Amino acid sequence: MSAPGSGPLVILQASGFFVLFCLAFFSTGRVVLGDYWGVSERPSVALLNLLCSVAIGLFLFSLWMIFFGALGWWHAWAVYAFLGVGISLLILRRRETGEDLGPLFRTETYALSRWEWAIVLFFTILAGVTFIAAQAPVIGNDALVYHLYFPRWYVETGGFVYEPTHARSLWPSFIGMAYTAALLVQGTALATLFSWLAAPLTAGLTFLTGIYLFRDRAVSFLALGLFLATPVVWMQSVYPYTDNAVMLYLFLSYLAAWIWKIRGYGFKDAFILGLFLAALVSAKIFGLIPAVLLAALHLWGMLRSRSVSWRKKSLSSFLAVVVCLVFSGFWYGRSYILTGNPVFPFLSAWFGSGFEQHMVGFHILPKTLLNLLLLPWNLAYRVDVFGGEPLGALPLMVLPLCFFFLDFKKNERVRWMMFFTTALAIAWYYSIQHVRFLIPALPYGCLLAALALRRWREKPDFLKKITTVVLVFAACAHYALSAYYPLKFWKPALGLIPADDYLIKNERSFAVLAKIRPHLKPGEKILFLNEPRLFYAPAGTVCLDNTVLWMCRQRGISLIDWIRESRFRYLLAWDKDPAKLDWKPYLGPEGALELRSRELATDRVTTPEESLYFKLWEIF
Repeated sequence: MSAPGSGPLVILQASGFFVLFCLAFFSTGRVVLGDYWGVSERPSVALLNLLCSVAIGLFLFSLWMIFFGALGWWHAWAVYAFLGVGISLLILRRRETGEDLGPLFRTETYALSRWEWAIVLFFTILAGVTFIAAQAPVIGNDALVYHLYFPRWYVETGGFVYEPTHARSLWPSFIGMAYTAALLVQGTALATLFSWLAAPLTAGLTFLTGIYLFRDRAVSFLALGLFLATPVVWMQSVYPYTDNAVMLYLFLSYLAAWIWKIRGYGFKDAFILGLFLAALVSAKIFGLIPAVLLAALHLWGMLRSRSVSWRKKSLSSFLAVVVCLVFSGFWYGRSYILTGNPVFPFLSAWFGSGFEQHMVGFHILPKTLLNLLLLPWNLAYRVDVFGGEPLGALPLMVLPLCFFFLDFKKNERVRWMMFFTTALAIAWYYSIQHVRFLIPALPYGCLLAALALRRWREKPDFLKKITTVVLVFAACAHYALSAYYPLKFWKPALGLIPADDYLIKNERSFAVLAKIRPHLKPGEKILFLNEPRLFYAPAGTVCLDNTVLWMCRQRGISLIDWIRESRFRYLLAWDKDPAKLDWKPYLGPEGALELRSRELATDRVTTPEESLYFKLWEIF
């Protein structure tokens, strides 16, 4: 067990790889996307094509990795081959078309006012602060439970291999394919940068959508300013998680669906829509919920539309669905073939396979009508209730203006966006009330709030002045909060704190493993009794949970038979109460009778999250 590297050399290496990958994403994505947003001299259209090409390129890269992983060829050369293809396509396109993207990144291309420059400056600062913070040694529950654990597992096994002791082994994870590539060529710093990429891409798309859909530059800058003032997005960007990716690909799916509609349900537009939807439902199982909501919204629109024949609408819709299934259905088909449940272990009552999965934690409020009405207040001022990551009060302060200043009847763009945002919020409220699962609704909410704020500022001069003062102070406070949290990762990222010391103080699984390491014999396996964080554990470590019990029932063997078959040498448990440290309750009466143990170590670890006692046994 050793910590990931850190320091300036690691940052330089990871950043260099990241730039090369972004160039490869752009060139490969551009081959598929082309001039999807239209051919224009306007910088906004060129930037839209650029950002969407990078997003599609990232998804294509995941498909590339899946193909080689399925063949058992996951090696660094497969990753370098993609980079070679991408850079070659970039050079060839430059020679053939003479395309020059340089002007898009020059300040003279844009005539910005002072307040617009201020927002651009805040965007640059937040992106830079989080870019460095993302390269710190990885902590965080989900990252170490499965987001990075399975990429590590794939690297160790050399292929796209199912792990039957872990329910999340079957979850869709196209971002995990990028993480796998990162571990093959660099490490966790590059992996987290792939996660970081979704935040600035979505911020840029939010800004450009204001220009493209609403033809209003002020709305675009206000929407970007509101988006930057949501700390949860930037907090998520420094972990190798998937929630920002869901936000990105849902937003792209929404925009693609709108373009598909207003252009007359063309087949090329249907193909692009299918790709974005495939990326959405490949990023996370919960991506299915907004995908269904988006489909329902456009089905309603198709029923009301009379300008295009039903034959064309039906065939185009069918094409979009087929493309989505072809490029994402294998995740769910794989789960169905192996377990009989395409969304294992969820919906076990429907599919007769799996078990009740408790994804709703203690921080959830009762789902009553009163709490629904109080939701904006609670989201802004009861951060701890929703997982500790603040959504921020600024967008919620402005959103109520939508009901007074937006014309839903006459403006179809506004009406559809409002319906979809509301549907996302309600679906979130009645499913998993963790604020990071609400992130996908942010771009729409920020655009709507910006439209309303733009109308509000058309009021008398004194109201504009008051509004400006309040917004400036509120925005600065939120930007400071967005930057403050990632800054705590700078010291370990820059190597000012040794990686091992940082992880021992901040990551419980690493701290415990560091203390028990002298007691472990090389090559012997550990069974964690109640700790799912496996990334830093030795190879072969398993966490005892419902998936293991389900697997044993399916195979018709006892838990003790499986433990012996798997040749575990050690049992490890930890708890806040030292009196509860006993392995026998975990294995039941049969285990207490059939296994003998010898206690090797007992101690305590303390991190900013908690203080825990642990105990290690050797079993016979």
